[in-house]
Amino acid sequence: MSRPVVHFPFTVPGPADLVVYTKVDAAFDRVVSGFGAPLFETLNPPFPTARLKRMDGNRLGHRIELELDFGLFTQEWTGIISAQFESSSQYWFVDRGERLPFFLRSWEHYHGISAVSAGETRIIDAVRFRQAPWIPRFLMHWMLVLLMRYRSPRYKRYFVLC
Repeated sequence: MSRPVVHFPFTVPGPADLVVYTKVDAAFDRVVSGFGAPLFETLNPPFPTARLKRMDGNRLGHRIELELDFGLFTQEWTGIISAQFESSSQYWFVDRGERLPFFLRSWEHYHGISAVSAGETRIIDAVRFRQAPWIPRFLMHWMLVLLMRYRSPRYKRYFVLC
């Protein structure tokens, strides 16, 4: 049985290239308020490491600036929050890449937070991307799947401890 196609609020309408769902044992309000620089540091993968240079927040128009360290070279990443929504049981924002590493042509990352119950929340990471033409799509896709799945246990641990 196939999953239904879910459309996220990207700049160009359409389905995500990859989606990872994570349930955490924490109240919705605590998860929403926990989305900031300390969480970003917790989610930072071992490779490439990312140095957070600027993070205004998760509201419309806010900027995020990173320096990705690949060991032999670094790459700048600048994103802007291009869409955002908040209600009593749902919160989401989309970061859109403005300045990207050489291997990406476009990037949009939907960060969704939904209340499941009083003490349980679902985090959704949905990504749309376009890679450089010389990189096979399946390779970039699976590298990003691994990076997004790396986040799930860290989300769970972070929201239990904070």
